[in-house]
Amino acid sequence: MNYFNQISRFYQIDIYAVFSTFFLFFILVVNVVNKLNKFNFFKKKFSLIRIYYFIFYILILAFLGYSLFLMRMQYEVWKMNPISKYILPPYQDISYFWGYSLFHYFRDFYFRLLGALLSLVVIFLINFSLKRDVFYDEEKILVPLLNLFFSFPYNIFFVMSGFFMLLLIIMVKIFINPQNLFRYYSFKNYWLLWATVLFMVQPLFISNYYFLQYRP
Repeated sequence: MNYFNQISRFYQIDIYAVFSTFFLFFILVVNVVNKLNKFNFFKKKFSLIRIYYFIFYILILAFLGYSLFLMRMQYEVWKMNPISKYILPPYQDISYFWGYSLFHYFRDFYFRLLGALLSLVVIFLINFSLKRDVFYDEEKILVPLLNLFFSFPYNIFFVMSGFFMLLLIIMVKIFINPQNLFRYYSFKNYWLLWATVLFMVQPLFISNYYFLQYRP
């Protein structure tokens, strides 16, 4: 199976893939514009933190709205079918349809939020163990936001691999120069780069590593 076939299969499996692709690209564009600093109005009126928060809430609403849309479409399909209509009201209680919809159209959304929460917990634990705040305010919203772009368990893989790579980079820098131990590192740009790389290879990873295909 070539990469393009894997991408096609991935977009069929991940119901939020189109939203994730669009908003990740949008964040990349926003950061490029911010780096170029060509639009003074943009930089003065909007901070990256506000933009990240805005995208975070918009993405949640988009996921919920699309899940509700799919649930509605499923209801109409079953209603028009001469057999499946009998598992809907008034023939059956609505609880079966709700259970089916929550499992198939909202389950991934719950686990994406779980991944975002996990990233916040890890950030809190790192700050607590080091007795100081080592993350910029942008990172504290950017990392949970980027988690929303990945389905479970790939979002957990993103969190754990991201912090592992972060620790590895710091350890290598300290090994090269022990004086780096006392430096304050900024990895605001690292998280977006890491998320972009993992998002691009996501279809390949999910197709070839079965532990990333697990769905509870």
